[in-house]
Amino acid sequence: MKLNYNKPSDVARKGFTLVELLVVMAIIAVLASIAVPTVLDKLKDADRTKAVSQIKGVYTSILEFEAEYGTRPGQLVVDDDLVENAAATNANDCFRQLIQAGLLKTEAPFEIKSLVNSESDKYIGESPAYAEALEKGENGFLYMDNRKAKEGAPLAAAPLAKEEGSFDYLAFNGKAVVLVVGGSVRTVDINEDTEKTEVKAGKDKTIDMFSAANKTFSTSEPPNPKYPDAR
Repeated sequence: MKLNYNKPSDVARKGFTLVELLVVMAIIAVLASIAVPTVLDKLKDADRTKAVSQIKGVYTSILEFEAEYGTRPGQLVVDDDLVENAAATNANDCFRQLIQAGLLKTEAPFEIKSLVNSESDKYIGESPAYAEALEKGENGFLYMDNRKAKEGAPLAAAPLAKEEGSFDYLAFNGKAVVLVVGGSVRTVDINEDTEKTEVKAGKDKTIDMFSAANKTFSTSEPPNPKYPDAR
């Protein structure tokens, strides 16, 4: 006896061919190549915005410090012994003075995406020295220790590269965050070739923002950058 059965149609039997699969994969790859850089750029912009917010909060504490001691954090505090066990060898030391003075209760404002710092342990030690606050690798900001800097002079900056004086071009999409005397925070272009931040010094001339040629610094007191104690 011969059995009859329905022959599957061509439509029912047909699946994806290798060529069709390769085309789909190629389309997905193209879309990913477009989307991924955009997402990464947005994340870097968010990191920059966070750094701006954090350094603005630090400036509030710097103003409170200045009102109490008559000077900003830095070497003068050490020379005059204004804060017990203060030091000013690097930026970590200078910013630590804000914690030692009781004006900041945490290291969190100094934790940013940077080549010179990592995630802080959130432990600042105990009063009065707070010796474990802002240990090596727990601060991402440069600090300018200048008493006579004029309005608009750089006071703090990020994101830094590991070589002193240079910035990490990639971290914030080619931008640096610069806190200036007066409290405003500026977003400044980083020169991709030199890894410096530059300001105008004439009609056709630009100079490194942190050089002695920057007229926002007093000629009697050249720039005194304090770099982070890097990881």
